[in-house]
Amino acid sequence: KAKAAVEKKNPEKAITIAEDALRRGAYPIQIQRELLEICIEQHYLLKNFFKCQDHSKQLLKLFHDNEIAWNYLTRTYLETKNTTDEAIGMYEESYKRNPENKIYLPFLAKHYASRKDYTVEALNLMYDYFLADKGNRENVRALAEAYVQSKRMGEESIAVLEEALKDSP
Repeated sequence: KAKAAVEKKNPEKAITIAEDALRRGAYPIQIQRELLEICIEQHYLLKNFFKCQDHSKQLLKLFHDNEIAWNYLTRTYLETKNTTDEAIGMYEESYKRNPENKIYLPFLAKHYASRKDYTVEALNLMYDYFLADKGNRENVRALAEAYVQSKRMGEESIAVLEEALKDSP
């Protein structure tokens, strides 16, 4: 019934049916997975981001690698501009899973810069963001500072330092 409501583009009805079924609870785990996925997708459509997060976390407890739960949990964190350690971890993991998706880089770079977290992994992600958006001056300055502090030199360091010098020769 919940799938039929989704097909009829009635997210509220789909959520009601799926959540009622989950409350009753006597379903095989694969059915629970399907019901949770419906709740996640439909709550996201309705911009009920916190409900979407709750259902995503519930699904990840059952199926740690569920792509729908990972995807929507990370997307809701982005939508709510969440910068908790949990969200940062999700952004990092999502970027590792799909480095072509650069949407997480601004959040990660800003997070690392604000904490002056200049680990090798942080520097690599900040550099990836530099390559994606050389116009982000905050990241350029933070990355240049990190390279100087870590005494890291190489072609990428030189490119960043040259770009940083444009701000303050």
